[in-house]
Amino acid sequence: MMTPKWYTYAEKCTSPEEHLGKHFDGMLDGDYGHLIISDKKLIFVKEEGFIRKIFSAPLVLLYDNVKDIHPVDDHHLLISEKTGKRYKFATETNITNVNIAIHEKIKWV
Repeated sequence: MMTPKWYTYAEKCTSPEEHLGKHFDGMLDGDYGHLIISDKKLIFVKEEGFIRKIFSAPLVLLYDNVKDIHPVDDHHLLISEKTGKRYKFATETNITNVNIAIHEKIKWV
């Protein structure tokens, strides 16, 4: 089975000893892509284009820089950085599953 191009792009956002974990399709602030949970950070890989796909990572957030993550409703999650910047992630998956997966990786201080 071939690795999706967005996953390969996400691997470029990690360090050699870091591993990508669960991922969820959805929208981050209105842009379609994939939220990936690694050992050290959250990565959102934005996917654009129909025939020729273009990828970017508008969110590469180390867990040390996370202020708060909490569900807004059944399908929306609010991610806040310590700097005050906020992101809204929307998915058709029940957001509780996304929230639990993220919180399992984050070592809250």
